[in-house]
Amino acid sequence: AEQRWLDKDVFVNNTLAPNPPSIGMATFDGLDRRGRTLDIFEGKGDQLTSKAIDLSGYSPNQGVFLKFYLAPKGYGLEPEKVDSFTVEFRNKDREWVRAGTILGMEDVPLDSFPPFLFYSLPVDQSEFFHSAFQFRFTNYVSPGGFGDLWHLDYVRLAAGEGSSNDFEDLAFTQPPSNVLRQNTAMPWWHFSGFEAQELTDTLYSHFFNHFPDERAITNSAVDFRELTTGTDFNQGFTVTEMNEENKMPPKVHQVRQRIIPSSKFADLIQSLQAIPGGAPRVLETSYVFSQTSQTGGFMVNDTVRLHTVFDNYFAHDDGTAEWQIFVKFASGSGEQLATKYTANVEDTLRAVQFMFPHVNGDIESQVFNLKVWVGSLDSE
Repeated sequence: AEQRWLDKDVFVNNTLAPNPPSIGMATFDGLDRRGRTLDIFEGKGDQLTSKAIDLSGYSPNQGVFLKFYLAPKGYGLEPEKVDSFTVEFRNKDREWVRAGTILGMEDVPLDSFPPFLFYSLPVDQSEFFHSAFQFRFTNYVSPGGFGDLWHLDYVRLAAGEGSSNDFEDLAFTQPPSNVLRQNTAMPWWHFSGFEAQELTDTLYSHFFNHFPDERAITNSAVDFRELTTGTDFNQGFTVTEMNEENKMPPKVHQVRQRIIPSSKFADLIQSLQAIPGGAPRVLETSYVFSQTSQTGGFMVNDTVRLHTVFDNYFAHDDGTAEWQIFVKFASGSGEQLATKYTANVEDTLRAVQFMFPHVNGDIESQVFNLKVWVGSLDSE
């Protein structure tokens, strides 16, 4: 990212909007790089500026286009009509020229997620063909703060490709699914000896085919590796079944379910049982595929990885805050919310960790009682 971009306002993530065209996105979130609310009532929010690009060897008639996908809202709130997302080009005189504006929306339900839409802007004025051309994206917010989100993905500046969204690319769009049934993290000593009940044999992968026609995966593999001990498990099975399942229709999101073959699942359990306990363990799940028609930089999204942490804590979430939980019509007189973890061996609860994102302003004066139930919720 630092090779291409100048600023660090946006939040690069995999989870804040569903169905991106490729793995990862840049979210314009109204927060600074430390996660604090921007101190504005309305105006410029986040900005993403390219480094200088030498276009002096090109001319307006060579079909240079800036292309990208953009989705409003995602798992946040929708940008309103008074909000906007702008694209600017920098000319020979170092001036920023507005090249495009996308307006916000109104009254999008919380459980509705506007899709990523494709945009293609021509770079066709002579003032832009110089040795230090730049483009930048800016969101205008009212007010600042995490809520009204824009999600940017698949930014491409190219000549001679036309204005379409046809690319020689088959892409993963999400990280691998977690191999644990109930948790995203747990202590190794609660996992060791309970592998069969804690692991799932059902994996999911997500794809988007940018070709104009159907393309098939040439080859693929699911691999597991424990990073602390450097233990590789050669699993020897594919991400998708290599039949009709590996054929991807164009321009639609595809989900594939893969049941780990029973013999391979038994091998995985046996390999994990052979890893000694001790220091934290990290199980890396990687999906990789090859597609022989792809070219150049389009192969960067052909491998995705997920780290499952075995340390001294349990967690259900993945470490990024993409949902809020709140009690509707709360009166402050006894509303309760509980989450459940299962201990496989006797243990001691020593701490509870929270992350409070900067969403609803200053909540320093709000108080709550932390309760712990042992066994069930039937008693105090």
